Amino acid sequence: MEHLELFCKLIEEYIDLFENLIETQEKKIDAVQNKQVTFVEDCVNQEQAAVLKMRGLEIRREKLMKELSCEDLSFRQMLEKRSDFSPSLLPLFNRLSERVRTFRSLSDNAKDLIETNLHVINSVLNEQQSAGRTYTSDGNEQNKAKPKHFTSRSV
Repeated sequence: MEHLELFCKLIEEYIDLFENLIETQEKKIDAVQNKQVTFVEDCVNQEQAAVLKMRGLEIRREKLMKELSCEDLSFRQMLEKRSDFSPSLLPLFNRLSERVRTFRSLSDNAKDLIETNLHVINSVLNEQQSAGRTYTSDGNEQNKAKPKHFTSRSV
């Protein structure tokens, strides 16, 4: 039963990971709504770190499932095959499932907001390009003076 206890702890780590990801998604949504690009970038960096952690958890999960003779089974199939695990694992699996659903929902919302903002930015850029406006690196509008040809003697 030592392997089952380790597996339960692993599922709790997954739950913690998804709770952190949920918090990150909420911060990202807030940052996108407030047009705080650097905060969005920070959230993306946190997500990348979480992906690396998830890979480590996945390797441990595969090893533990093999030790529990449940390799190649989903969590639900594992509960069906090993009903003696249900009392310990079912509440954990339910919590994990709820966290994953919440994360997916928030992630979809953040993606939609980012895509909407990108569409607005592209629309503004297209309008400016069609109006012939250009800007310097410090954000000031450039003069619309006639560009000098590189063969011009005044150059």
